[in-house]
Amino acid sequence: MTKHPQPEPQIYDRTLKSLFGDEADQIVPRLLPGSELLGERNIEIDRSTLKADLVYNMFYRGEPHLLNLELQTGADSDMPRRIVRYHSELHTQSGLPVISMILYPFETTVPVPPYIEKSGGRTMMLVDYQVLTVWKWDAREFVRDHVVCLYTLLPAMKGVSVALLLEALREMEQHYSEKELQRHLPRFYSILQRSNMLTEQQKGQVMEILETAYGHDWLIETLPEVIDLAEKRHAEGKIEGQVEEAQKMLVKVVEARFPALVAQAQERAECAGDASELDNLIVEIIKAPDEAAAQRLLISYGREQ
Repeated sequence: MTKHPQPEPQIYDRTLKSLFGDEADQIVPRLLPGSELLGERNIEIDRSTLKADLVYNMFYRGEPHLLNLELQTGADSDMPRRIVRYHSELHTQSGLPVISMILYPFETTVPVPPYIEKSGGRTMMLVDYQVLTVWKWDAREFVRDHVVCLYTLLPAMKGVSVALLLEALREMEQHYSEKELQRHLPRFYSILQRSNMLTEQQKGQVMEILETAYGHDWLIETLPEVIDLAEKRHAEGKIEGQVEEAQKMLVKVVEARFPALVAQAQERAECAGDASELDNLIVEIIKAPDEAAAQRLLISYGREQ
């Protein structure tokens, strides 16, 4: 099995946001029983002044509310004060009650609600919120109840096993269209990489089955930071002194899409002229329709220009 590098922290943020982008109308009622989203999309807010992750219009127990959902992949001691700030601004803007929730997929230090501001013995302000700790959820219950919308998070839950994840993948394949499944697999894969609920051997077994059963094309979606950085650096012309970084990027992309070509990618990276040339090659490899096309690029790109 090809060994893939661990994703950067922002990958998990993108993973969670993209999951909610597709499945919010199914997920939110599971997280907050009695709620119903008004439309599936995150509502429009002024992101220059309000950095809240996801904000939804909803009915909760028959009354209009806003839901502020924060997605956290690590500890943040300032999180309670951020919740207070978002709560205040959202309530001021909308006049609606605001329900705030923080979702933590991986084990970490979490805040204990509510947030209380005191002056002496007097309570000046109290803001309650909910903390959702995915690693305490039981994966077996979610599969038993067929909560497919949250199968992406199964690898982070307790009680998970290789057999359970394979059962979940089969159900996802039946539940989603091919196009939808192609969006879910990179998310599932990213959460699996970070999971500490399985041994490295167990994770390797699942990853090998993923790669064998579904191919490698979708794996590039687990590396958006590679694509973003390459395109941004090339656009800005920041190429001096960055050849080594670009070399590593090229190998990572080839390893994800065409693992049989890793040795050629390493050889090609070592003889590259500059980072700009490598950035262009990375983008072309990402677009390559098959292994043969990628191999031709590795052999010829930049050498005939």
